[in-house]
Amino acid sequence: MPIKPKAATAFADCVTGWFEAEDVLPIYISGLPRQVDAEPALYGVGAGGGAARLEAVGIETPAETGLVSGPTGALLAHAVENDTTAVGFVVESDPQFPDPDAATAVIERGIEPIADLDVDTSKLSDKAAEIEQARKQLLKRVQQTSEENSRAEPIRMYQ
Repeated sequence: MPIKPKAATAFADCVTGWFEAEDVLPIYISGLPRQVDAEPALYGVGAGGGAARLEAVGIETPAETGLVSGPTGALLAHAVENDTTAVGFVVESDPQFPDPDAATAVIERGIEPIADLDVDTSKLSDKAAEIEQARKQLLKRVQQTSEENSRAEPIRMYQ
């Protein structure tokens, strides 16, 4: 959800207030570009008791700092500043296309163990094949268009 930087703090205050009123563990998700053919890596960052929850299920923190920005970063920063519990996942994902494999990684390796749930992700696997097929078709069309546009054609006046 696009949120202007000036509104990030007010947004974080509002959303965090709702989480506290409803007594739920906030889980925030952010993406990190990856190669499409690679298995998506999943990292976790925690505030308050969230860090211990991530450690308990074996989710490592990212090696780099500053990976979480925008609304997700504002929400996690708010949790740290106010000593509230929150969990953030950083998943490697395709930056250009929907990424069911990344969504599956977050659900199966992150949300399921943290929340002690079992979620059926089979439809995501089905969609992954469809999206990959569409991606390949798009790349093929782009290559064909590029080849057609780069062909030199004689101009009548200079023949």
